Amino acid sequence: MLYTIVFYILLYIVAVANKNNCRKAIKYVCIISAIYMGIRYDYCPDYPAYQRMFEEFSRPDFVYTDDIHLEYGWYLLNKWCSPIGYFGFIFLSSCIYAYALYCLLDLKVTSKYVAITILGCVSAGGFTTLLSAQRQMLVAALFMIGYKFLLANRLEKWRDLLKWRSIVYYVLIIVCSYFHRSALFLLIVPFVFILPRQSYLVLFGVVALAFSIVTFGSTYITDFFQSYSEEYDYYSYLNWGGNTWAGSLTIAQGSMWLVLFLSFSYCYINFNLSKTEQSMLLISMLAIIITLSGYYLPQVGRLAHYFYCFTYVSIALVCQKFQNKKFYLMYYCICWVWVLWNCLKIFTINVGTFQEYKTIFNVLL
Repeated sequence: MLYTIVFYILLYIVAVANKNNCRKAIKYVCIISAIYMGIRYDYCPDYPAYQRMFEEFSRPDFVYTDDIHLEYGWYLLNKWCSPIGYFGFIFLSSCIYAYALYCLLDLKVTSKYVAITILGCVSAGGFTTLLSAQRQMLVAALFMIGYKFLLANRLEKWRDLLKWRSIVYYVLIIVCSYFHRSALFLLIVPFVFILPRQSYLVLFGVVALAFSIVTFGSTYITDFFQSYSEEYDYYSYLNWGGNTWAGSLTIAQGSMWLVLFLSFSYCYINFNLSKTEQSMLLISMLAIIITLSGYYLPQVGRLAHYFYCFTYVSIALVCQKFQNKKFYLMYYCICWVWVLWNCLKIFTINVGTFQEYKTIFNVLL
């Protein structure tokens, strides 16, 4: 607990201390985040299972077969990283994810909102889940990097979907699907850019999508994204049939998701946004819908982990667009309460079965 408290305090101090240099603030908080993630040990429930998997795949006599219910790309990545060991692999993937955070925050977050954005991105929920779900963490990192360099500020019209950067993005996501098949869902992201601005029809479509997920999710979507087998030893810990981690939706949580959804909708309809800003808001709205459906469709809810950082960047974006000071202050304070509450959740027993944060120095020294 002490490590995490120091981590949060340090992030806030660094963000505030460099408020006059936005890029510098983002760079420093991401470096701190990389160190915090990179030196973790036995933190979050899936850590031991992934460690056993890495050690098994690193054996010279191990042979991959179709009986292994795991994406081949993850096996290859573990095999290639075997010289640096599991701790080195964790540190490397953590640095990649921290760089992805830097790429995303550097797009639209101004210095005033670095603190609230980074604390939101490393609070309970998506962050702690990705620390556990290491395959999805790597996919989320590559997706955010691809979003900045291949999609952001580059897609305007339908024909842009066939330009070389878009094609590279499609290839990147297909490669990511060899780490976790759910990555294929990210192929829809470029199409979000070309949706019309300030369109009630688009909002109606988002609501219709929500209805579809709720209605057909348990029948079709869950099975499609199920990338493991309950019979395989490595994945017995992911048996959602007996896992109640998703919990129940409280009034406070539901109210906050509604506030965020409405604020993103308001900003999308009432402001002339760039295509990149529009995509961030629409992706965040999609993330909220998927998150809410995840309370009873856990496998569908996992898709939201790819987008959760966009939600906090969108909060900063909405704050920058608000012109009414009273509404701005009210919204800003509510969002800070939401972020701090998520930070505190990491210390409670309600955040799944996550263990107390420990470092690799407990083992190495």
